[in-house]
Amino acid sequence: MPKITDELIAAVQLYCVAQAYTQTVRPIVKEYQRKVLYILQPKHIETGEVITDPKHTYLMSDEDFALYMRDCNELRERAGFKVPSPEYCPLLMAESQETDAEHLVIKNAEYFTGVTAHQALCHHPGVETMHKLSDLIVKLVFGYAKDHNIEMNLIKKSKAA
Repeated sequence: MPKITDELIAAVQLYCVAQAYTQTVRPIVKEYQRKVLYILQPKHIETGEVITDPKHTYLMSDEDFALYMRDCNELRERAGFKVPSPEYCPLLMAESQETDAEHLVIKNAEYFTGVTAHQALCHHPGVETMHKLSDLIVKLVFGYAKDHNIEMNLIKKSKAA
């Protein structure tokens, strides 16, 4: 087994926190996005069908999108999310931070995997390969931490300090 560095342990902890945050934010944001779509009933610019999935908001008219953003921003504020600018989505920010943390895990494990995040992404099926690699690294680090009595639970760790 390779020597696990403190940097890799910290990267895995950061990644786990980022995953937890994304999982916390996702249902809240998805709920208010769907609520806004249900109320506005925006239409697909080419087919005229009602858009019901937040992933398809790029298919609505600019006017409908402005209303969608206005209403989402209001509900975002009510939910207590703080963002640097009204154009920012808390879920996309969380997912971006999670991806950055995942890349950091892979980067900090390159010394023993020999694989970069870019290489993992370029290997079919791309993002899935990167997720599999990061999952394996996380499992390895947690196994190492258990064998070496390293506390990975940041809440327990901060209470003990």
